[in-house]
Amino acid sequence: MSMPATQSSSDNGSVEKAEPTSSPLAQNEVAPSLPPNGGFVAWTQVLGSFLIMFNNWGLANGFGTFQSYYESHRLDAYSPFQIAWIGSLQLFLLFTVGVFTGPLFDRGHFRVLNATGSFLMVFGMMMTSIAHTYWQTILAQGVCIGVGMGFLWTPAVAICAQYFTTRRAIAIGLAACGTAVGGLLYPVIFTQLIDKVGYGWSVRIMGFVCLATLIPVNIIMVPLKQTTRRRSFFSFGMLREPHSFFMCWGICIGFMGLFVPLYYIGTYAEAVAHMRHSLASYLFSIINGALSLRLVFNFLADRVGVGNVIWPACAATSILAYSWIAIDTDGSIIAFCVLYGVASGTSISLVPSLVPSMTEDMSEIGSRLGVVFLFAGFGALVGNPIGGALLANHNTRSHFLRLQLWSGSTMAVAAVCLLLSSLFWKKHLARKISDIQA
Repeated sequence: MSMPATQSSSDNGSVEKAEPTSSPLAQNEVAPSLPPNGGFVAWTQVLGSFLIMFNNWGLANGFGTFQSYYESHRLDAYSPFQIAWIGSLQLFLLFTVGVFTGPLFDRGHFRVLNATGSFLMVFGMMMTSIAHTYWQTILAQGVCIGVGMGFLWTPAVAICAQYFTTRRAIAIGLAACGTAVGGLLYPVIFTQLIDKVGYGWSVRIMGFVCLATLIPVNIIMVPLKQTTRRRSFFSFGMLREPHSFFMCWGICIGFMGLFVPLYYIGTYAEAVAHMRHSLASYLFSIINGALSLRLVFNFLADRVGVGNVIWPACAATSILAYSWIAIDTDGSIIAFCVLYGVASGTSISLVPSLVPSMTEDMSEIGSRLGVVFLFAGFGALVGNPIGGALLANHNTRSHFLRLQLWSGSTMAVAAVCLLLSSLFWKKHLARKISDIQA
């Protein structure tokens, strides 16, 4: 991963740490001349981002537990296609709200974004606990929580990108481990409590966990710098760059199929493989628990470049999605969940690192992240409902075949697009080096 004036994956030298003149935790911004690339304050931001991803991605990746429960209990009158819109809308807003929060982050409104997002997530959880109809659940779990996630997500990624250069992928990877922990914990909380205290209190307890872990975020996180230079609010001009064009479309198409197994593996395990419900309900936690193993690939990305790792990860995810067609035993399904968790987790976690690795002006990182996440959001919005439509409320092996082919094919196209993006970025860098030498 190399980038003019901001980072170089092959640079083994350390970046000098600039000390702030006073305690940064007591200020609204820190303004060192160079990114610290380490140190107490920088790693504190990683901890804050970890807690954000614990909540927003932990709940988003754990929606498969709600999907299975809603299909058989609370919203059993609705098809999997209709129920999937709740989680897909949540994912869509998680990403696309970044189109606005990214530029607002660049303009110095980080604390307002953090506080608003934290409130909306907790409020949405409490409203979900008392929702009784489909549309109430859509508004509470899909819209309110989704918007709250969006307010938190893009600034959490951008702040890590600000503080780190040569350690950026591993820093964002460590923060993204919150996804695995939250995705492991929240489904277990719901599964363990649902028969003991009922749906309402199970969701409320999840809301209290969310509250307890988001309070520290609003205390310890502080942006490294704020730009005062006038620029356009949105960065859609980046689509004129070939490497950004293929990056955006690769991520969009990939996210159409990447989350499909996370939503439907539990239903498949029970309907096709005849797995016990008590075991099938933990498959989502197994997938999310395996996400933590992706740290190895984040470390590798800092050495060989994010673009050189993300497209093979998408290709591996595609191969695994196709292999899903052949599995039909408890052991093979569990093995699939572990491997898919690693491959898909690597693909997801490297997206936030890929954008800054192809950004030359870090003062507009929030705006560029917002554009990329807009594409990701549209992919996430339509992908899972399309999967539900392909399943057509018939939990048979032939209907699941359509679902599996959809997931594998979209990830294959994504791998090709991201490979092209990496090649165009290398060509761009080579041209710049040639111009400098001339």
